[in-house]
Amino acid sequence: MSRTDEIIAAAKMPPEAVRMSRYIDAVYFPILCILLVGTFHMHFMLLAGDWDFGLTGKTVNGGLL
Repeated sequence: MSRTDEIIAAAKMPPEAVRMSRYIDAVYFPILCILLVGTFHMHFMLLAGDWDFGLTGKTVNGGLL
């Protein structure tokens, strides 16, 4: 069902360019996924931190209040 040969013929890409394109995809997408997950994790850690501070800035469960 793959139409890869038709697409390559229409793009007039040499086989070496096709291999390089697929290699770049194989390297690029895992890095992109790791960066996406890392960014989500960093923002979650920054925004969903310790929410037990009151108006005074002292911890409720930590014993300072």
